Amino acid sequence: MRETKRISDGEVLFEEQLPPFVLDSTLQNHLQVMSFVWLIRMGVISILILMGNLVIYGGEDVRYVAAIGGGSGIVLLLWVSEYPFRDMRLASTKTRLRSNGIEMYTFLYQRLLGFDGFVPRDEVTLIEVVRGKLRQNVNNRSDLLWEDAPIGFVVITVRGKQYRSGPKPPGQIITLTEAIREHWMVPVLDKGIGIGRMTKYMDGKPSY
Repeated sequence: MRETKRISDGEVLFEEQLPPFVLDSTLQNHLQVMSFVWLIRMGVISILILMGNLVIYGGEDVRYVAAIGGGSGIVLLLWVSEYPFRDMRLASTKTRLRSNGIEMYTFLYQRLLGFDGFVPRDEVTLIEVVRGKLRQNVNNRSDLLWEDAPIGFVVITVRGKQYRSGPKPPGQIITLTEAIREHWMVPVLDKGIGIGRMTKYMDGKPSY
């Protein structure tokens, strides 16, 4: 209750507007992203159960194959669920800038380590803009390819901790950082200029 009050006490200065599709994917929202994540995790549980039965009741050769094959499958599935989908989970959730701090998405391990997703304004020493390449799906036929564009940011605290936003639309990053400069008076480090280069694709082909 105390943490919720601390967050809600601040005036909302900026709230991210999510695009129709999760960035770098054809999924449309956080629920769809997490459905795929949990589908893969259920696959891991199924392999664990099958592998356990084979190890317990199978012959020596079967146990060996089950341990090697099952272990490799589990590692691969966990990697797929936790890393390729990591950016999608960040991209499919909103970031809110408040007068007293910033709200960000948190993973389970971060919550276990005590990070509740809220970074207080007085703990922030620098905002670093991340630039790079990003594909943004517009509809079933067209998408945008951003290059040398602001596609994310890193919140750096006075204790040296870094919290990454994950992929975000370039226009939203520009608006967010402008609000930070205006209202927070916190340095924003951006090694590039402007919104970057954008190429529109229609049916997989560049449309100039």
